[in-house]
Amino acid sequence: MAAYEAVSGADIPAERLNKILAYIEERGSANINELAADQRVSESTIRRDLGILVNEGRVQRTHGGAIWIRHSSSYEHIYSEKMLFCIEQKKRIGVCCAEMIQDGDTLFLDSGTTTFQVGAALAAKKNLTVFTYDLAIATMIGFDASTKVVVTGGVKREDYNVVVGPIAEDFIGRIRFGTLFLSADAIDAEFGISNTDLPEASIKSKLCRSAKRVVLAADSSKYGKVAMIKVCGLDAVDCVVTDSGLDAELRSQMERYVKDFRVV
Repeated sequence: MAAYEAVSGADIPAERLNKILAYIEERGSANINELAADQRVSESTIRRDLGILVNEGRVQRTHGGAIWIRHSSSYEHIYSEKMLFCIEQKKRIGVCCAEMIQDGDTLFLDSGTTTFQVGAALAAKKNLTVFTYDLAIATMIGFDASTKVVVTGGVKREDYNVVVGPIAEDFIGRIRFGTLFLSADAIDAEFGISNTDLPEASIKSKLCRSAKRVVLAADSSKYGKVAMIKVCGLDAVDCVVTDSGLDAELRSQMERYVKDFRVV
């Protein structure tokens, strides 16, 4: 990452710009509130700093914050990196989600490291039918022998352990299931649920239409952010499960749309 020199016409320390850029790069996105708290400056200062980074082409401005961009598209951490983020929170979310499922249920596990933890917490359940397009979920979780695991088919997306494309979407359009555990790259009260990858966003949208119940399983770092492609509005979600790190104001905004809101 190139260091920034002094910016002409503005008193903005290069060191702070580098720190802001590193913060957004590590997480994929960030909102103004958290950047202001992290850098211990005012929100107006952060807005000015983001303007510089936008002009440099290093970030893309969103409502309330910014997202990392690389090669003209949103940055997304590869699967192995994502698996390490907020691991304890994801495990707690997984346990809470698993408590909603009974032996014999039919469900769909969306791709992602949080839904991977949902699957791990479901391993002892019996006679489940588990659909997924996430190859890590299908191959790495030791489900009970009585559970049937069904993979959609499709074209493998490199580095992300998922299959996507028309084959996957056609399969999803032909099935109905009880509960969808939906993951997200970003969640905003107004914009809704969004994703950085177009093929996965399209699959997620179709999944919401095929499920009787949609449970959003996402750790608190995903809230108050917007990614490139909208998946659905919060009105498509029946239940939210997240961790206690969620900001109280953000929770209040979400609860206007989703009444079943569970914090672990």
